[in-house]
Amino acid sequence: AHVDDDGAMTRDAFAHDVADVFRGIGPHVEVVRDAPDAEAATMKVTDARTSAWNLRADRSASRHVVRLAASMACTKFVASARCKLWWMTPAWGSSGEDVPAETQFLLMELEDGAGFACALPTSGNIFRSTLEGTSRGELNLIVESNCADESAIRVDSVMVMATARSPYDAIHAAMERAQRALGTFELLENKKIPLSADVFGWCSWDAFYTDVTPTGIEHGVQTLREGGTPARFVIIDDGWQSVLPDKSYRKASVKDKTIPDPDAVVKPPPTTSAAPPPGFLAALAASFYWNRLHASKFRSFTWHVFRLLMNYVFFNMVKLVVAGMSNFNHRVYAVKANHKFQALDDKMKRTLSQRVLDKTLPKFFRKRNQTSKLNLPAAELVDGLEKVVTKIKTDFGVQYVYCWHALLGYWGGIHPDEENVAKYGAVLKYPRHTPGLLSIEPSQAWDPLTIGGVGVPSPETIAHFYVVMHDYLSASGVDGVKVDAQAVIGALGYKNGGGPSFARRVHAALEESVTAHFPDNGIINCMCHSTENIYNFKSSAVARASDDFYPTNEASHTVHIANVVYNSIFMGEIVLPDWDMFQSANESGALHAAARAIGGCPVYVSDHPGQHDFDVLRQLVLPSGNVLRCRSTGRPTRDCLFKDVTRDGRSALKVWNRNYVNSVVAVFNIQGASWSRTKNQFVSHEKPIAPASADVCPRDVEGIKERSIEGARFVVRSHRRGDIRVLELKETVSVMLAHKDWEIFTIAELLVSGAVEFAALGLSAMMNGGGAVLSVDSIGTDVNIRAYGLGDLVCYASKEPTSVAVDGVVVPSAFDSRSGALVVSLGAIENVHSVNIKW
Repeated sequence: AHVDDDGAMTRDAFAHDVADVFRGIGPHVEVVRDAPDAEAATMKVTDARTSAWNLRADRSASRHVVRLAASMACTKFVASARCKLWWMTPAWGSSGEDVPAETQFLLMELEDGAGFACALPTSGNIFRSTLEGTSRGELNLIVESNCADESAIRVDSVMVMATARSPYDAIHAAMERAQRALGTFELLENKKIPLSADVFGWCSWDAFYTDVTPTGIEHGVQTLREGGTPARFVIIDDGWQSVLPDKSYRKASVKDKTIPDPDAVVKPPPTTSAAPPPGFLAALAASFYWNRLHASKFRSFTWHVFRLLMNYVFFNMVKLVVAGMSNFNHRVYAVKANHKFQALDDKMKRTLSQRVLDKTLPKFFRKRNQTSKLNLPAAELVDGLEKVVTKIKTDFGVQYVYCWHALLGYWGGIHPDEENVAKYGAVLKYPRHTPGLLSIEPSQAWDPLTIGGVGVPSPETIAHFYVVMHDYLSASGVDGVKVDAQAVIGALGYKNGGGPSFARRVHAALEESVTAHFPDNGIINCMCHSTENIYNFKSSAVARASDDFYPTNEASHTVHIANVVYNSIFMGEIVLPDWDMFQSANESGALHAAARAIGGCPVYVSDHPGQHDFDVLRQLVLPSGNVLRCRSTGRPTRDCLFKDVTRDGRSALKVWNRNYVNSVVAVFNIQGASWSRTKNQFVSHEKPIAPASADVCPRDVEGIKERSIEGARFVVRSHRRGDIRVLELKETVSVMLAHKDWEIFTIAELLVSGAVEFAALGLSAMMNGGGAVLSVDSIGTDVNIRAYGLGDLVCYASKEPTSVAVDGVVVPSAFDSRSGALVVSLGAIENVHSVNIKW
């Protein structure tokens, strides 16, 4: 291999031909190589080589499974593949047999130093593609519409591929090529990132789940503000909408008639094995389900039997139980907020009333109250949602409020048979999942949505639904929406053009309404890890990068960190990855906080009111509620890309990112748990978990050599220990971490100003303190710094200065001649400060 002294491949060394990536390309695949001149005219990565791959089958079908290649010419790979209907998780391997079903992204390190290749199966107007390995080491390409009415013999651009010397250049080039081929999405670099991403937030979900109330929301933001870390961004998650199950099951749905106590102990819904339902028998049944039935192999005898029992024999009982234990079979029956958000007078408080005031609730509410025993509470003249949004903005300094809703309104969609929403023409449809999806999540065959169905409107009527709902939210002072439950759209496209076609039209309607109602591009996409969703994010700029933060599922916490980091390699080209909320007082709260600090993602928690760890939060959040967000997306360093950092027993995860002036590398020991594709659960490994070591060097930051002067040296400071080292580009500092331990290193280029060497490192109290440094320049032996924040600014200097001034006022400073640490106090006022240092 032709490798220079920096470890990078020379221009003529990396792969120029698909034969350097795949061997034995299948007979039903046509490869169209892009001409180098044409590539250079349209791509920023000019040394990459790209190609489009077309399906050329021998018969027309709605689902094709063809051989892509007999083998892969790579030493190792990392992939993003769906692990559930809703989510992806990373997978590592070295041959075709290691590629899991529903693989949507494949990055390969090629043999003989031939560079890197990125393969992207696409989702177009009618067909969606995925990759899947076989036990013989072959790699199959699956192309399907998921609709018997939509078949073809020839499909263009079912996959695109790029090769380059850098793995990140290969990814970017492949994404550019996919965007040109599909035209249904835009790259993140061309989108508006909402301003809410740069302030600290609070979400109601893990604080209250669906028991969220106006009082709970007020308490949630109030206690954070009182602790000095105010939330300026709030997500009112699931629990505010007017939803009910089907008529036959409403007696079981107790929560639809009550006002929850915001001070009650919150229990997570029984959606994982770590959250069993209350009661001995119920918990016993849940244990049997999770350990024996949930992981039944697709098309096994057990799977067939349980599917038949759940969908036919026990159909009504299952719907009754689901209606009583969760909201998954509930459907929207009115656009306005539910009874919990209608202001109660003093006499009613948490009691229920038979009255419904005409001035507030729609006609449908009144009719249902007269003909049934829903016992909806009375309402005051002011809509409750508008009232709580106004209050938290006025009294607690919140700037941005988002409200949750599902892509099709709610989990169960829109009610097909209720007067108030009849104009949307919803039709009850039962999800039809592809064989690939059922192979990775067999339990979707008896999921509540599969059994209970989804009220699905047409793309034209759902566009009207979005406009009406977003009109209401916008008029209530809401600034954006978190749109959940997206990936089921592909299973509901039958008789409507197929999954990809239906998804494209629904996303277009959603984004049009968001653009019209929320001008800051206020949308977070969630549960959206099918390419039917991802490749339709035309203007959407934010999307969740992983499965949920599960407070009580110990095995999930380290896996969550791996998922957000590795999925961001793929998703970060199209959206700003949202690494999800967390709880600061959780046992793993500091681990999650450190990840959010360097992720370049929105930073928000879901703490229950009064249950906070302010020692953690104050390292993330400034007193104003601003956060020092990195300017890019957190990604694994090159030496971690192809390592399974969750279960190889030795590797630490390293994540790099950039700030305005300096860079950051974080190190995590997240060994000890993983997502099991056989059990379909998070699983813990044998304990004790061994410490993990890592070597951190400036070159870990992608592109740092090209952005620095020739022969530059760098100053590296650890956040937790405060150690400062001056390193050459390839010199390292070692760190040893216990299980769930972490460290963050700020890396700044060493500037030479006359006889003085200097670097501005950042605020000592903040996890990503380097994000506070906005600019550094020197004139002679003077250095000028612009820094945001307050408190101590840490710098490195080769000698003690003669004068330090902050905002024109000379201030004392502390200098340690042994380490070169120079500490300058910016004072107690949070602002942009000008610092002048003289020697």
